[in-house]
Amino acid sequence: DCIPIFKAFSYYYIAKSFFEENNFNAALEIIKKALLLDETLSYVHYLSAWCNYKLGDYEQAQNSCVKSHVCNLYNVNDFFDLKIPQRDILVLGLNSSISSLNRKAYNYFYEELLKFPQKGSQEDFYFKTIYTIINQLEFDGADICDLSVLSEKSSVLPLIKIMSEYKILDDRLLLLERMRRVYTQIDYLEEVYAKSLNEAGDFNASSKILEKLLLKNNISPSIYFYLVSAYVMNKELQKAFNLLGKAEQLFDNSPDILAKIKSIRQKISINY
Repeated sequence: DCIPIFKAFSYYYIAKSFFEENNFNAALEIIKKALLLDETLSYVHYLSAWCNYKLGDYEQAQNSCVKSHVCNLYNVNDFFDLKIPQRDILVLGLNSSISSLNRKAYNYFYEELLKFPQKGSQEDFYFKTIYTIINQLEFDGADICDLSVLSEKSSVLPLIKIMSEYKILDDRLLLLERMRRVYTQIDYLEEVYAKSLNEAGDFNASSKILEKLLLKNNISPSIYFYLVSAYVMNKELQKAFNLLGKAEQLFDNSPDILAKIKSIRQKISINY
């Protein structure tokens, strides 16, 4: 019998029009009628989540996101096939759980998000996901993103890797700065941040971070190369040559790295 689904679908569009007019309470009243006809409609639960989120009822918003997520996964008989992207549901749920300081819900949405592999066009999605997490870290409940929990699962490192390749430099720097306030013991994050500062032309700040990494006996070749670049751009050529000499001794068993060091030395000599 298709009549209930048609009626629920009509209610959905009425509710959506109320939502677009910022009349969220009226939209929720119509949503209730739609769900009485069919509780399995993912897009109706998703609209309910957004209404509650806009009204500041984050607990109800995350509950609606759970229902929307589950319905989206298992309801294959939706007559209209009006699918909400699963990631959009989960990001909204994640944001709601952070706003309501609900660690259990936060863990649920975060774990669900990690199930989606990275694919080319998903770069923006991952950026938005990271932004959702990091954008909320500067309030009193910041411990909801417990570093020890995330580090044990090694889930933060892939996120840093994705951010390191994000093309919009200003946005990348904004997120890296916020991550550094929470994750204070991750050398890879510091390296990515310093590289981004190099790209932005802030060579003084970049060199200070990289020098600290070298003091920790970090022997990543890329750190030497970024720091040499910062020294050269700051016109600290003697520092650059000294560092290249140190790198030559350190990587004397690595022909590829030595070749790159030689090439850099030649370029500095020619240009400066």
